[in-house]
Amino acid sequence: MLDLNTAVLCTKGVVLRKDYILFVFHYEEDGIWEFKGSSSDETDYCVLSLEEIVDLDNSISSLLSMDEGFFARRNSITDKWIISPIHT
Repeated sequence: MLDLNTAVLCTKGVVLRKDYILFVFHYEEDGIWEFKGSSSDETDYCVLSLEEIVDLDNSISSLLSMDEGFFARRNSITDKWIISPIHT
C-alpha cells in the first residue's frame, strides 16, 4: 500500500491555490511523484507529502494506484484524468 507520508514535488502555484493540478507524473527511474498546474515554472517547486496533495485535490486519490512510468493529465479541473505512459 502507498504511504501517504511519501514526499512529492509540486509547483508552488498549486500549493498556493493559484493553479489546479493538471499533470501528475510518477517517474520510473526513482519513483518520485510530481504535480504540476498549467502555468508551472520548472524551477518553482516545493516538497509536500502525498497526503497534503490529496487534501489540496481529492481527485488525486483516484491516481494513487498509477504505476511508475506513467503520467495523468486533464485539461481542466472538471475533466477526467487520462493516464498514459511517460515514454511512448
